[in-house]
This record gives sequence, structure tokens and C-alpha cells, in this order.
Amino acid sequence: MQSAKCYWTLYSMETKLFMTNETNVCVTHSNQLWVINRSKLSVPVKVANDQVCNPFLDVVGDLYSGCIAGYQLNVSSDASILTVLRHAMLPKKPQVQYETCCDWEIHGIPEGIVIDMASDLDPSALDQITHHLGCQFHQRVSPPEGGSVERFFLTANHDCFALLPGFNEIPQQPPANREVYLELQQLEQIVGHYIVDNYNQRPYPKAPNQTRSQRWKEGLINQPAGPSEQTLDDLFIPPSQRRVQKFGQLTFRNLVYRSEQLLTRVGELVVVRHNPTDMSTISVYQQNNGQEVFLGHAFAVPMS
Repeated sequence: MQSAKCYWTLYSMETKLFMTNETNVCVTHSNQLWVINRSKLSVPVKVANDQVCNPFLDVVGDLYSGCIAGYQLNVSSDASILTVLRHAMLPKKPQVQYETCCDWEIHGIPEGIVIDMASDLDPSALDQITHHLGCQFHQRVSPPEGGSVERFFLTANHDCFALLPGFNEIPQQPPANREVYLELQQLEQIVGHYIVDNYNQRPYPKAPNQTRSQRWKEGLINQPAGPSEQTLDDLFIPPSQRRVQKFGQLTFRNLVYRSEQLLTRVGELVVVRHNPTDMSTISVYQQNNGQEVFLGHAFAVPMS
């Protein structure tokens, strides 16, 4: 796992100085700066075709509170960081998705988004999107001290991942015994549960009378608000074109989808948008004078 490095200097319990490639930012409240980071996990998982790999975990952390706002597991190091940012910005229902006891309240549009200058995260898509959302995009320098998002990886590695099958301190090629490993979806559940019910509920290190979650809520200067899920999908998820097949069917990402709204559009080209974390449903649009007109949802056909 990555060693701890501190990218800000603590001036008081309420104020941090965060150094970017452009300027020093004084962090004084929640949803002011979010940091995105990625780390390869030390836990092997089973993926498609009974293959085994060590996945990558993307997290978004709020700098003021240390609260984790969103996460995403990927099997590839070149996966887009837009998915984890979308997850962080939207309201979440962890009791349904992860069977948690606590709420996961952190969401909204931050004033600024930060990634490491030296990381393998691709910042190319962020500049235009942050401009559209009205927030700033920064890349941070790497002075010789530690950071709140790195602290999450170190803590989770010790308290959560080390207890899972196949854990190895240094990610390496997993042994051949695939039966003992978790599936990617199982690890996703475990990570979500750990973030919501454990990590975000722990005391903030410099303010032990506040949990990270409480500090985020009490540190807001405005109630979090932002674009709808549909707006974020339009921004973050590139559309694909598909031709409607007989019975109102579409083929997308090796799955077959069907919609009654497409029964009369066999042979037509339509635009498809999807949520990469839920492939059970896709949204279908028609191009009309340069505008996308929503036709309806198409649902995955169960594989026999």
C-alpha cells in the first residue's frame, strides 16, 4: 500500500493549508475541496471468466472533515475517475445498497476537486466537467508530509482488508486457489459497509469530539445541492449509438436489452446512456436536430 504522506499543514483545528500546483488553498469548511485518489488493493478477487486480480480502489475524500464521499472498485488501472466522482456527488442510500446502520450523508458539488500531479489518474476529462459544474480543478504538489485520503487507505488496509481472504501486504499475482477469494461485488459490499459504518463514524483525528461524518455536516456553510442524476449521467458518461433490433431489442456491453417504446423503431439508430454501476437498465434517446429526446428505459433480458 502507499505510504502516508501529508499534503497539508495543520494551522489550527479548523484551518488547513493545502498546496496545489497553482496556489495554496486555506481549507475552512466542508465541500470546499475534495481529493480523488487510487490505490491497488492487497486483496485478490474473482472477476469474469473465473480470473483473479487485485482490483484498484478509487476514493473521494473531503479535506476538511476527512469524510469519504464516494468510492469505486475497478479491475483496470486506466478506468475513468468520473464514475467515483459521480458516486460522491449523488445522495446515497447505504442501508439499501450495503445494509448499513448509519446514513451516508456527504454529497453535493464541491468548490474544488484535486488529484495528484504524480498519480496515474487521467485528469483530461475533469477540466471541462468541473468548469461546467462551476467548481475548480487542481493538481496537488507532493511535499514530504501525509494526507487524509492516504490515511484512509492505511487505516482500511489494517482494519478491513487484512481480515479478508488472500490478503498480502504487497499486491502480487494471487495463488492459483481461486475458491477462497471473494467476488468483486462482495468486496464492493464490504468496502461500502466499512466506509459508512466504521471509517466515517470514527473521531476526526484533530477533533476527537467529532466523528468525520459529524464534522462534515457541521462544517457546511451551505446545504449541499447539485445537478440531478440525469445531468451527471449526461456529463460523465459518454453516449453510445445502437441500432434497434427486432422485438425492440438493443445489444450493449455484451448484454441484450428490451423496451416496449422501441417496438416501433426497429432499424433506427438511437443513443444509449448507462450507469456503469448498474447495468440492469439503460436510458435510450433519439437524436432530433442536435438534441437528445428521451424515449424510455430498456431493461436487460435475463440470460438463460
